[in-house]
Amino acid sequence: MEKRAEWERNGFRVEAPAFMAGVSGSDKIQRFSAGGRFSYNHMAHAPQEIRTFFVTSVTNGRQALFENANTAELLIETLYFYRAQRRFELHEFVIMPDHFHLIITPAEQIPLEKAVQYIKGGYATAARRELGLSGVWQPKPTNHRIRDAADYEAHRDYIFENPVRAGLAPYPEDYIFSSAKRRENLDPRPPALKRKT
Repeated sequence: MEKRAEWERNGFRVEAPAFMAGVSGSDKIQRFSAGGRFSYNHMAHAPQEIRTFFVTSVTNGRQALFENANTAELLIETLYFYRAQRRFELHEFVIMPDHFHLIITPAEQIPLEKAVQYIKGGYATAARRELGLSGVWQPKPTNHRIRDAADYEAHRDYIFENPVRAGLAPYPEDYIFSSAKRRENLDPRPPALKRKT
């Protein structure tokens, strides 16, 4: 109980995993920022400043479901809905014909896997109800934790350029299913991932 009280005094609302017991707040950020892979359980206890991810999910069988504007718009509405519910911060996105890429920061008490489940499950339910679609997603999305400002910018640029490389638009801002075009309903880049001036 003593360790939990110390953890909460440092601004964290969950109990620290054993490997972080007795570590100061700034050291926690350094340890998590040092790179390497972490399980979802460990990242659930990570400081909020380093919980921003690049997420990719693919349609089942790589069906080009999102070539249809209605299916793509429904996915964007799903993203906006759960963002408004404060399940995650939405920084960037692109909806490609058979997959999506996002940069998101899950809400403090929500693990990444749960945030992605809201998106994929919410979309699957709406798509079944409104469009008669089922079996939309491949089961396992991929993710990459954004480490610093350069990593954020590289993944943002990848999102912006994805439709251009695929021949879907001449310029990033011409592709309507992307945050390069739609700058409303987005959250700013996390302060820890901004370039130092």
